Formats: sequence, structure tokens, C-alpha cells
Amino acid sequence: MALNEQLASVRLSYLCHRIPGLRLLGRTISPSSYFAWTRFVAGIAYYAYPADWRRMRYMRAALASFPAAEVKRRARENILYRKWMRTLIHGWPSWANRCHEWVRVEGSEHLTEALGLRRGAVLLSGHAYGLVTLVAPVLSRQGYRLNRIGRGLRGDPEKRWGRPLEHEGWTYSTFGGDFWDHVRAL
Repeated sequence: MALNEQLASVRLSYLCHRIPGLRLLGRTISPSSYFAWTRFVAGIAYYAYPADWRRMRYMRAALASFPAAEVKRRARENILYRKWMRTLIHGWPSWANRCHEWVRVEGSEHLTEALGLRRGAVLLSGHAYGLVTLVAPVLSRQGYRLNRIGRGLRGDPEKRWGRPLEHEGWTYSTFGGDFWDHVRAL
């Protein structure tokens, strides 16, 4: 098992949503409580977690023209965002049926209007901008049928999401592997 996988298994969100016997606990703790815990952990990670130091080094280089206080704020927000993503993905099997309670979708009227033309729609997002990983699962919970396409899904989707994607109502196609991956994505 890779070091990242070993470290992921000690996260509260992983333990409470993926370990048999603790899943009931994971379902009873609200997403907002996990978010508060994750904010606390992200604050510690900013100072104590070497992988996050490496990410901050890249951010500092990319944002060199910004004031130091702004770079620090953005670096901390990036760490928090990454940790929230983990929490949300780990918690998805427990929270999916209640996502209408803790998710707000903005601009859905544009999607409804586009789909009203009966030609489908293409949603584009920048790499790791916002909570893009949750777009497909959340919209599928709202009744949309989706095919998510990207450069490559790392790891086993079933392991990542806690259950097979066919239970989620969306599929993932990658164009990062070989020629046939590109064709399938098209």
C-alpha cells in the first residue's frame, strides 16, 4: 500500500465512512461538523505536513508577484480545499442521499435551459477549480445523466467513491491512457 493510501486511512472522514463498524457513526455526524474538523486539521497541516509544504512551495513560485500575506492566505485556502475534497469523497456514500441538505447548485437554470433544447450540454471546468470532482455525483443525484470526461482518474473509482459508479448515475471516461481511451472519451 502506498504511503498516501496509508495516511488516508487515518483521516477521520475515511475511518467514519469506509471502515465497517464505524459507518453508522459517519452517517450520524453532519457534513458541517466534518467541515469544521477539516478546517482545524488543515490549519495544522499548513505548518506540519510535508506534502502540503511542497504544494505551498509551488504556489509561492506561481504567485510570486502577489503580496506575501495574499500568498499565505491562498496557500492556506488551497490546503483547506484539498482536505475538504477528501472529506467529501470519503463521506459521499453516507451523504449522497441527503446531498440536497448540504449542497447548493448555482446556475442550474442555465443547464435546464440548455437541456430544454434537447441537444445535451457540455460543462467545462478548469483543473482543480472549485469542487469540480463533485459536479457529476451531485448533478446525477438531481436526476441528470452524466458522462464525466477527464485526463485520467487515478486509482480505482469504486475504492475512491466507496461504491461502484453505476450506483451513482454517472460514468467516467478518460482520455489520458492510449488511443482507445481517446476514442471512448469522444
